Amino acid sequence: MKIEVKIVNYTVLKDSISVQLLCTEKDSALSELYASIQDKTEHFTIGGMNTTGVVKSVGLRKGIHLLIHLPCTEFIVMNLFSLMNSDTVPFTVNSEQDKKLLCLLSKASIDKCKSQQELLRELTTFTGKNGKRVLGKDNIYDLSPRHQEVVISKLHRIINAAVEGDHATKSDQ
Repeated sequence: MKIEVKIVNYTVLKDSISVQLLCTEKDSALSELYASIQDKTEHFTIGGMNTTGVVKSVGLRKGIHLLIHLPCTEFIVMNLFSLMNSDTVPFTVNSEQDKKLLCLLSKASIDKCKSQQELLRELTTFTGKNGKRVLGKDNIYDLSPRHQEVVISKLHRIINAAVEGDHATKSDQ
């Protein structure tokens, strides 16, 4: 689920980075979702940066306050620093389907020797009813759940074709 959050602050600790986020939306479904993933390791996207972390606490007073712990890497510190200037940033907790899509996209992009964004754009580009070409998406979070299923199916075909090609090459040797 994708929401807009404000990065209130972050603290670089010895083993992790503690990040406080604030979402002013008052949606009970969101509250329940974040409360259900408390103390679990999840995949997040914060302002376009994919990472893994733990939701340490969820506060529901005056909006949704999230305290998450992320791995302590220079990449994450630098990205968080640049995101602090933004009023809000998109924050997404990846669903199981998102995780599956990201994994398959990673494998298929290696097989096709293309970037993940380039491959996704290629798989989601189509020709409309009027014959006009519609450029695809380059971010999985811009896809509807149904469109994600279609892309997952296409990625399975790409990966299976690559595996069959490897088996054929090995049997020829």
